[in-house]
Amino acid sequence: MAARMASRLKTLKENCEKFGLSLPSNDSLHRANPWEFLINKQYRLVWCNVFKAASSSWLFNFNVLAG
Repeated sequence: MAARMASRLKTLKENCEKFGLSLPSNDSLHRANPWEFLINKQYRLVWCNVFKAASSSWLFNFNVLAG
């Protein structure tokens, strides 16, 4: 599993460099959109919504955790 994760990290870094995302900038590709993230400080969780990838389940879970 460690080798697989290292390979994924290497691929991510290579592609970020390829598309210029590893350089600091303030354009739309480098800024996070706050409406795309749910943050639960109590449980130290951050979730980025990816539609059609268990998004309804995770939204439900975040609401349960929030009370």
